[in-house]
Amino acid sequence: MAKPKLLVMDDEAMFGDFVESVATELGYEVQTLSESGQFSSV
Repeated sequence: MAKPKLLVMDDEAMFGDFVESVATELGYEVQTLSESGQFSSV
């Protein structure tokens, strides 16, 4: 079974890192972005 995916986009890198660490522990595949320009390449 594939892991559920989560995209986190926030301008506060520390908050994004926190959400990523919690979600990873819960079994999510996480991608974190901190700049809106990065979104177009996802």
